[in-house]
Amino acid sequence: MNGTSTVLAYYDALHKSLEHLLFISIRSLLNEQSERLPAGLLPREDGRVLDVACGKGEWVRAMAHTYPAMEVVGLDASEETIRTVRCLASHLDNARFLLGEMHCMSDVADNSFDLVRACCVAPWVAPHAWHALIQQWLRVCRSGGRLVWIESAFPETNSQACLQWCEMMQRAMLFSGKTPDVTPMMDILFADAGCQNLQQVETTLDVSTGTDLHIRLHRNISVLLEMVQPFLTNHKAGSVSDIDRVCREAAIDLYGDDFIATWTFQVVTGEKPRV
Repeated sequence: MNGTSTVLAYYDALHKSLEHLLFISIRSLLNEQSERLPAGLLPREDGRVLDVACGKGEWVRAMAHTYPAMEVVGLDASEETIRTVRCLASHLDNARFLLGEMHCMSDVADNSFDLVRACCVAPWVAPHAWHALIQQWLRVCRSGGRLVWIESAFPETNSQACLQWCEMMQRAMLFSGKTPDVTPMMDILFADAGCQNLQQVETTLDVSTGTDLHIRLHRNISVLLEMVQPFLTNHKAGSVSDIDRVCREAAIDLYGDDFIATWTFQVVTGEKPRV
């Protein structure tokens, strides 16, 4: 590999790493804002729970800490992430982390978990791949066990620049072959996969200026917008100048006193048929 190819490969890996960090950050925020489990879905005290594409493992660690008799397992495809979260959870005897790809989970046995959870996985899933993915979740879930699936829609806001940014994100995700917003189809996909006793809960978060969530985001806005620009550029969301302009204008609006936004996410649960 010549020098130019090496540099290009380095920047390609860096951009992919930034994209991964961006979506991991969104998932972490959703984990913090949502309940650990919807009401009535807690498995038995000594049950087994799997968190698919667990990322930083916040949910796994919180569950393991709260329910010490329960075995809580996180699975993620990033070797570096798994190494990190294993260290973070070393004090929890009932938390375990597996390196694995959620689309096949070849090292996870059939019918081995009472509950399987997935949060904010759409950025890694092609539109045609959902049925096969959900079948994997069902495969590793025990008869009569539950699936819990959480995804977010794009925010609604009074900022035209932020709306443009969201549109660019959706175009970039489509160009990359992934799913921009699966929330309208989640219950249909579960039903098509054979899940029973479906339940769906919609939660809307206020991200307007002055709210606790906005204050939290406020500290990271500049970093977030900087992280996302290579992703937008590489996936043909617009010209470099347009992307730069939209990101700058979005940052100004987000820091403004009159910024209004709501962020909606869906929680869909289903039961694996008993055999």
